[in-house]
Amino acid sequence: MPERGHWQHTLEALRLLLEGLEQRGLKPITLSQLVSRIRSAQPAEAQGRWWVCRHEKLPCQENPNHIIHGRSYDTKHEAEMGYKASTVLQACVLLDPQFEIIKSYPPGGGGGRFEAMVKWAREK
Repeated sequence: MPERGHWQHTLEALRLLLEGLEQRGLKPITLSQLVSRIRSAQPAEAQGRWWVCRHEKLPCQENPNHIIHGRSYDTKHEAEMGYKASTVLQACVLLDPQFEIIKSYPPGGGGGRFEAMVKWAREK
């Protein structure tokens, strides 16, 4: 443990910061409170779940179903990050909260894979 008084300067700086905020009529809040306020200010369609789906395998004799993996995200930014990480060598879609395709890979169509991924996300 640091010796007593080691962090005393930090405590004083925080006290001065809080006093300055109060003088300006500002109130500190937690990050959780900030996120909650941002979400409540967003339009209803932005509050839905965003989806990133990856198509692993087309139907075949052994398995008559598409094999799809994916997950939902709270925000478009999080979903876009997930999409960027998923587009390597596999068909992938980024879906908005109304299940519209926002981005897709490979470009130009997915031979039924895109539609299967939209259906998969709707069923989740």
